[in-house]
Amino acid sequence: LVGSIVALADKFDLITGLFSIDQKPTGSKDPFALRRAVLGIIRIIIEYKLDLSLDNILSFALSSYNLEKKAATIEEIKIFLIERLKNLLKEENIEHNYIDAVLKAQDNINIFQIVQKIYSLKNFLSTSE
Repeated sequence: LVGSIVALADKFDLITGLFSIDQKPTGSKDPFALRRAVLGIIRIIIEYKLDLSLDNILSFALSSYNLEKKAATIEEIKIFLIERLKNLLKEENIEHNYIDAVLKAQDNINIFQIVQKIYSLKNFLSTSE
């Protein structure tokens, strides 16, 4: 678990650092493997059932950077992360309407809670009731 937490911190540092200097992936180009780093973040959070607020983590991770547009950078990272989460869930045959329904009901992005709610919704809708 400790190694995974260190890896999680490293990946958040990589992402926040590169987004803060406007080095985010574009199209098919991802020279710093940010998409892979975000997938690693998602997998670690799900595997270890980490109940974490992305707003808090990103705010803390960006606190060491002198940014004028900190809130905008946090939103960009959250959008990027959510898109990767959607792709990962679609690969697991989760219908997009389940994903969208749960995401629309979220004020604060918490990956573990989102995934739990999506699977709960899927299981509930698959019952005859």
